[in-house]
Amino acid sequence: MFAHRAWCHRAWKPSSVVDLYGLVVFTLCLVGNSIGWVGIHREHHAHCDTDRDPHSPYHKSRWAIQFLSYFNQVKTKYIVDLGRDSRHLWFYHWYWALNIVWFALLFAIDPALVGLWIAVIGLTVFKLHTINSLCHRTPWFLLPIHNDDTSSNSVLMVLLNINNGEAWHKNHHQNAANYRFSQRWYEIDPPARIIELLAQFKLASINR
Repeated sequence: MFAHRAWCHRAWKPSSVVDLYGLVVFTLCLVGNSIGWVGIHREHHAHCDTDRDPHSPYHKSRWAIQFLSYFNQVKTKYIVDLGRDSRHLWFYHWYWALNIVWFALLFAIDPALVGLWIAVIGLTVFKLHTINSLCHRTPWFLLPIHNDDTSSNSVLMVLLNINNGEAWHKNHHQNAANYRFSQRWYEIDPPARIIELLAQFKLASINR
């Protein structure tokens, strides 16, 4: 909802309170800071599946995409807007301090919570990077639904990511500025429904 659809593609705009919530949750999930994540993803769309794409399985190994994406260099031209946003800059500068405090708090409450949170983070990071890798040049056994581009809606990836709608990846690449990744009645996309609900309560606006 936030890093991908709101901050990267500006498909919708959360209210100040909702945006702050998104920044807190995104930061604590350790998938990277918001500015870096957006920069890499915008570069991906600008050079999709060419040798300039930072995470294309046509030019990089899936192993590298899955585990080494944190080391991609972010280019300034893709993050000019967020680099001027004081809120994103604050979370960028305090990224590691916030996570250290969060882990310390979990440990103080119950050490078992640290293990639970690591499991949550691990699943989140794994799912995120499998989208980047496996929804491009999709292996046949994941039942890809292709069109004339290099991305796909993978049936099995959709089932594994049914809570976030991200595996309607071909749909997204056809219209990246659309807050909805679903195009057909049977395509489940929970984040789009949440965005619409937020808009109804004047907590968000949708760019159409």
